[in-house]
Amino acid sequence: GYLLMQLPSNMLITRLRPSLYLGIAMATWGLVSACHATVTSFQGLIVVRFFLGFVEAPFFPGAVFLMSCWYTRAELTKRISWLYSGNALANMFGGLLGAGILGNLSGAHGIAGWRWLFIIEGTITVGVALFAAFILPDFPATTKWLTEEERCFAAWRLLEDINEADEIKSTSVWTGAKLAFADWRLYLFILLQHMSLLSQTFQYFFPSIVGTLGYGKIQTLLLTVPVWFATLLVSILVTWTAGRTGDRSIHIFCLMCVAALGNAIATGTTAVGARFFAMFLMPMGAISASREPPVAAKASSAAYAYRA
Repeated sequence: GYLLMQLPSNMLITRLRPSLYLGIAMATWGLVSACHATVTSFQGLIVVRFFLGFVEAPFFPGAVFLMSCWYTRAELTKRISWLYSGNALANMFGGLLGAGILGNLSGAHGIAGWRWLFIIEGTITVGVALFAAFILPDFPATTKWLTEEERCFAAWRLLEDINEADEIKSTSVWTGAKLAFADWRLYLFILLQHMSLLSQTFQYFFPSIVGTLGYGKIQTLLLTVPVWFATLLVSILVTWTAGRTGDRSIHIFCLMCVAALGNAIATGTTAVGARFFAMFLMPMGAISASREPPVAAKASSAAYAYRA
């Protein structure tokens, strides 16, 4: 579902109001997530997971696209890093919320704790998304709660930065797609992004990994909290140092070495202390490395097609 929807979503957002599109997509994401609580069979789970990916697909590329319509190249890299850092923050609060719900609501009103977890997290997401739809901006030229002077200034900043105005209908969607697919850099970025995401796949099973330390369910969820808090701090630190030094490649290389060391320790020892230490190194390296987007160069044909 995620793969099927992401490219069409990237094309749709250029023709719709980003504030409403992203807000509705997020609200639907929360609603489908809450629907996990109704699942009673494996077939039902597959259907819900498919649609969960379908409605999740617009968010991340849509958020990056919207930011690229407002921020200059120097500003955008730092904002993307902060957006990525929100992942560590979400995992940290997810562990706390999971421990609280599973520890206190299991069996309440005849509903299993894991069902309550989906209901509560999904409901919160819907509420936040609907609120965000009213405060998110659209494009500089179409954001109604800005004055005419502010809209002109926002457009001028982008024009001054990359000599490209924010003309959202300057070319057709299919022309933009052809320009993107004809750019060899696109395929290199896809490969590098794939390798980066591959190094992070452990986070989807992280509570299960921490569970191998031998603690109970609630204690395991609580043990994930300091790990993700440390990851958040490291992400903020490397974002700051990378911004101050203007370097990205050395930061990424060193952080990936940290992640590799964590994986090696986790698989090479059975000592509880060493394994728990390794579980700090894995996300601190892999997750923080992906928070370091390269400094944007002058818009290539692929970047132009993405924004156009």
